[in-house]
Amino acid sequence: MALDYPITDTLAAFDAWLEPTHGAATRRLYRQILGRFVTWLQATHPDSPATVANLSSRDGARYREWLRAQQPTKKPATINTALAALDTWGGWTVVAGLRADNPFTTLGRVRDVDTERAPKALSPTQQDALLKAAGHGRHAARATGIVSLLLHTGLRVAELCALTWGDLVVGERSGQLRVRAGKGGVARTVPLNIEVRRDLWRWAVAQTALADDEAPDARLWWTAAHAQTLMGWIQQESMRPVIGSQKGGPLRPRAVQTVITTVAYHAKITEPLVTPHVLRHTYATQLVTNGAPLTVVATLLGHQRLSTTAIYTKPSSQELARWTDTLALD
Repeated sequence: MALDYPITDTLAAFDAWLEPTHGAATRRLYRQILGRFVTWLQATHPDSPATVANLSSRDGARYREWLRAQQPTKKPATINTALAALDTWGGWTVVAGLRADNPFTTLGRVRDVDTERAPKALSPTQQDALLKAAGHGRHAARATGIVSLLLHTGLRVAELCALTWGDLVVGERSGQLRVRAGKGGVARTVPLNIEVRRDLWRWAVAQTALADDEAPDARLWWTAAHAQTLMGWIQQESMRPVIGSQKGGPLRPRAVQTVITTVAYHAKITEPLVTPHVLRHTYATQLVTNGAPLTVVATLLGHQRLSTTAIYTKPSSQELARWTDTLALD
């Protein structure tokens, strides 16, 4: 087992290993993080080469504390992303046979007051306003499809962009979608409720001739016949992106964010700042509020650790503020 590779010499192979399960932006970020880590190692240990074999768990812990001490202060999420990159790379060294152990597997994440609160989510009233605004825009069917999918399935934006019609099973009374390669390469199946099935049908109708022989109002109904028609079309267009660009390819995450930002503006939602991930948080928050077990929520979100899902059981900033406001009424 060769254990003396310089860390920088492993980055190309590590990137290739990540490619099937991680997007280009994530891989680029991980390379940058590892490059900064090597620079730190060389500065703090000038007499010790930055090689795979020389790393220890203490290096990870010391780097974490160095990151926490930086000015201006780095957000916990930024530091934790760096730690996750190191942990992922450390796991790869074991898979690649460069080490017998991952030196960063026990590296604890950073927490502060904010991370002890549930992520911000939209209220039911805000969700209704968002969907209503999506339905009145220039590209109403597409915008509604995007908002509905994110709100009712909790997909990550990259998962939405990678979704093809062949990943869907859509019936009159039930449906599901298959996330083929979620974060960390984890596949999962997510049910499709009646709202999102109907919105997907309307989006399909808006861009095809599926129901051109029906009256305008009837085209937008959702019946068993429509479900059968949609599934027949899906079998023929299985590789077609569910949310495609004007050129026919998959929509990029930045374009999805633009759609969400525009719809939120017209819905007059200023707090919280509406992003695709806030819609994912909203989906998770509703599941927990309605009594779903954490194991179910974790499975639907594609979380590999229950500790990640447990954050949704914490009080949100809005809840804390609401209860504090009640004190002024006494």
